[in-house]
Amino acid sequence: LMAYSQDLLDQIESKLDLVELASSYTKLVREGNVWSGKCPHPDHNDKTASFKIFKKGNDYTWTCFGCHNGKKNPEKGLYGSNALAFIWWILNSNGKKASFRDAVAKAAQIVGVELDSYEKNEINYNNELNNKYRNNLKSNLDAQKYLLSRGLEKDDVLKWELGYDTSGRITIPLYDMYGKLVSFNKRALTDDTYSKYFIDNHNKYFNRSKYLFGMNYVNYQNDYIYITEGCFDVILASKYGLENCVCALGTDFTEDHAKLILQSQLKPVALLDGDSGGEKGVNILVEELSKYELYPDVVFLPDKKDLADISIEKKLALSSYIQSERAPYWYHKVKPCVELLMRQKTQIINNFKDDIYDALRSTQDDKAANAMLKQYLAKELGL
Repeated sequence: LMAYSQDLLDQIESKLDLVELASSYTKLVREGNVWSGKCPHPDHNDKTASFKIFKKGNDYTWTCFGCHNGKKNPEKGLYGSNALAFIWWILNSNGKKASFRDAVAKAAQIVGVELDSYEKNEINYNNELNNKYRNNLKSNLDAQKYLLSRGLEKDDVLKWELGYDTSGRITIPLYDMYGKLVSFNKRALTDDTYSKYFIDNHNKYFNRSKYLFGMNYVNYQNDYIYITEGCFDVILASKYGLENCVCALGTDFTEDHAKLILQSQLKPVALLDGDSGGEKGVNILVEELSKYELYPDVVFLPDKKDLADISIEKKLALSSYIQSERAPYWYHKVKPCVELLMRQKTQIINNFKDDIYDALRSTQDDKAANAMLKQYLAKELGL
């Protein structure tokens, strides 16, 4: 199996010009930040300009509204993302089934990048390690008990390929969006360990500031992608039916993370812990996504609880609970202003409460004046 790191794919992608590439297959006409033309796919005899390329900032996305009918590739989820996905799409034609490896090889040939055999060896080494960790788990009762205490069962362990490192940590394999095993996240069995989580960066091809856990399980037929805080949040939410959860790995949400969300073409939803750290994380996430004109909905989890806690608590009612708690982007932006205003308003009313009571007492014997005063207080002060 030949596999490639995200760094290599980013290198190839950075050298590809999507507009120039698509123009070699079809004539494109530009209108502002949109290029239109007949669909370039060999299997689509397009009569109208169904193919579109969209520019947002320095990034480009594409789709054919004829072939895809507004949906993403149900197999790989790549329709509408980047230039490499475009090449893969074009190669899958005339009854031929091209692999991702074929697309990378074609793209590398176009831009003159030599594929690194050492990199492939690193990825294959990860696969061997993963098999070892999974076998270790089968014979370690403490590790099995820990996973049970986190609410996980055998099917969950198998789905996420959880294992055990003899250093005393649960291993969580980190697959990228193309299904390549690029590294491991390792979680200590106890909370009193100096560092509960350890990201295994033993190879130079994995960069966690550009990585979102769970992207390999994203269902692009859904409308939303949920950005949460940790791997167990993703795993337990998935267990109870909330699809499309992803998370960064112990880092702030970055511009590179935002690019991954942009490429997905799904509506982002911030779903972080209900504490001060989670609130800070939401603000960073919102700022990075807004650079690409992505305005996420926000779910404010209860204080001191994370998505893993809520998943265990709500179980199969999790999805409906999250939908009921989802607030639009604008609400998140104006909420601090409104809360500050209400606090100040309450303080001002308290400062003048004696005057308000005196005013009310002065109208006790005059029903018309009393009604007028109450109407005025309701309108101006919300009393």
